[in-house]
Amino acid sequence: MRNPYLPVAWLTASTITLGSCTFDDASRFNNQFIVDGKSYALVSGIAIAQPDPPAEESTVQVWSVTLDSPGKARKIHSVSFDLYTDAAEMLPEGTYTFDAEHVQTGQTFYHADATVNYDRERQEGGQVYKELDGGTVTIRLLDEARRDYAISFDLSLNQRRVKGYYRGVVEVAR
Repeated sequence: MRNPYLPVAWLTASTITLGSCTFDDASRFNNQFIVDGKSYALVSGIAIAQPDPPAEESTVQVWSVTLDSPGKARKIHSVSFDLYTDAAEMLPEGTYTFDAEHVQTGQTFYHADATVNYDRERQEGGQVYKELDGGTVTIRLLDEARRDYAISFDLSLNQRRVKGYYRGVVEVAR
């Protein structure tokens, strides 16, 4: 005879297991970004720090961050943004919000773009989305020694949603 409680026990255990999982953006976006329903791989990151404006008394710093596709790929894809931060040696953690007024205060950004299917050999083609309407970028430092970061972004570019996630090493250039 079958145990009538077995299906109930299985359903309860499944519900508890699924309830304890978090379905956040990081788990759905595995080093990629999505625009117009298509996904594009991201495999490397670089951040360049510079004061803005370039003056010794300025405490605001701009970090230009670029996440892009495989280095040897013929067709490349990338997402980049300029984050306004307080002066720092490492790319600062936090959630950065779009600043339509371009006030240039910490934890904001004004510029972002996304490029898909750019032909590296011919230096032509592809689609570039540059008209930033809004969004957020979240930076988390996972391992300072290795410069390992988790970066998620949700941008409105050319009235399209560009959403993605990158986890890995971000080279810091000065």
